[in-house]
Amino acid sequence: MARSVLAVVAGFLVIAVPLNLANLLMFAIVARTPQSGFPPSFEWLNAASSLVLAVAGGYVAARLSRRRPVVHASVLGVILLLLTALTLSIGRPPWIPRPSFGLALVVPPLGRFGCTVIGGLLAAHLIRRRSAGIVAH
Repeated sequence: MARSVLAVVAGFLVIAVPLNLANLLMFAIVARTPQSGFPPSFEWLNAASSLVLAVAGGYVAARLSRRRPVVHASVLGVILLLLTALTLSIGRPPWIPRPSFGLALVVPPLGRFGCTVIGGLLAAHLIRRRSAGIVAH
């Protein structure tokens, strides 16, 4: 049980830490305050990078779990959906970029869930290959 929790927490950290550091770095580079917002190009770049990190987070959660890797990645995806819903219900924190388009509000949360599952499926596939003795060169 503890390993499962740690696997999901590790997957979450793989997503949250780099994404928040990238946001802080972007604030410093463009010399803007969080309240002033960002151009749409940055917001779309942020959304795309969160999807890539979601694949990585799902992969890490799946690889660190001993059993049922896709379930662990899916749990991570559900946690991301719940945190997004909570954030939207209380209002956007000022350090998170404000989406310029309605689509940016819907696609990243649903996409992050799907990407965590994809990361879990990728890890499960690699685990099966390794246990079968098939190693990619």
